[in-house]
Amino acid sequence: MTKMKNSMYILLVALIALSFINCGGTNSPDTNKDWQIYNIDNSNIVNDWIYCIVVDSQNNKWFGTKGGISMFNGSNWKNYYAPVNGLASNVVYCITVNADENIWAGTNRGISKLNVNANTWTTYTVANGLPSDEVRSIASDAQGNIWAGTNRGLAKFDGLNWTVITGSPDKIINSITIDKNNIKWFTTEKDGKIWSFDNSELKEFNDELYLFNTNITCVATDSKNNKWFSSNKFIGDAKTVKYDNSNWEYVEYLRYIDVNHISFDSQDNGWFSTNKGAYVLNSSNNNWTEYKKSNSGIASDTVTCIAIDKQGYKWFGSNISGVSVLKK
Repeated sequence: MTKMKNSMYILLVALIALSFINCGGTNSPDTNKDWQIYNIDNSNIVNDWIYCIVVDSQNNKWFGTKGGISMFNGSNWKNYYAPVNGLASNVVYCITVNADENIWAGTNRGISKLNVNANTWTTYTVANGLPSDEVRSIASDAQGNIWAGTNRGLAKFDGLNWTVITGSPDKIINSITIDKNNIKWFTTEKDGKIWSFDNSELKEFNDELYLFNTNITCVATDSKNNKWFSSNKFIGDAKTVKYDNSNWEYVEYLRYIDVNHISFDSQDNGWFSTNKGAYVLNSSNNNWTEYKKSNSGIASDTVTCIAIDKQGYKWFGSNISGVSVLKK
C-alpha cells in the first residue's frame, strides 16, 4: 500500500511539473541540422556585415551589406560593387523590390536602382531631388511609388520626380512600413517619434507613449494590419509595443530586449531580431521561441535583420558572421 502511495505521489509530481512546462510560454528551438550558414569563408557573399535582406518574387535573396550587394538564387551568388557595377556606394542600408521587380537600394551616397532585366543601374541623389544622400530606409507601395527615409526627412518618387514630404521631420528616418490601407508609417532616430502619412496628412504619435529621447529602431505591419514598433529605450513601459489602430499594447516578453528588425511569416508569427538572438512569437498560442548560439545553429546572437522566403525558410543577418538560414 505504501509503495502504491509513493508511486501515485511521483506520478502527481510529474504531472504538475509537465503542466508548468507546457504553460511556461517558451518552446525549444530546432536542432543544428536545420541550419546553414553563409559567410565570406564558405561562400561568395560579398561581406559578413548584413544590414538588410529582401526576397523577390522569384525567391532570390538580396543582401545589403557593408561591402556591396549580394544576390543568391539558391545555387549561385552574384555581387554588385561601387563604382564598378554602377552601385552608388558599398554601404547598403536598405533594399526594396518594386512592382516591376527592380531593386532599389538605399546607401550613404543616394539611392541606386537596378533594372534587373536590362542589368543597368541608375542613381538618385540630392541633385535629383532627394533631401539627403544618406538613405536609411526604403519601401515601395502598391502604386509603384518609392518612399525613402533619409537623415533629412521623407521623400517620394512617382516614377519621374522626387518630392520631399512637407512637414516630415528633419531627422534620420530609420524605418518605414506601408500598411493595408496604404498608410505610411515611419520612425525617427534619437528624438524617438512615430509618424503616419496617409498621402495628405502627417500625424505624429508622441504623448500617447511618452516618447522622449527614444530611438525607435523599427516598425512592421502584420496580416491583421497591426503595427509593431521597437526601440533601444523604453517606449512608455517596454521596448516593443503593438498598435491595433486604436490601442497600444506593451510586449512584455521583450520588455528589456533591444529589437533591431521585425518580420512576419505566412502564419503571422512574429520574428524579432535582437542583440541577444532571434525571438519568435507564435500567433496561435502566444508562446515564444528563442534562437541563440547556445541552443541552435544560428551564427551570431547579434541579429540585424530577418527575412522569410517563398519556401518558408528564415534568413538571419548579423554584423559579424554573415547569414544564417533556418530551413523549415
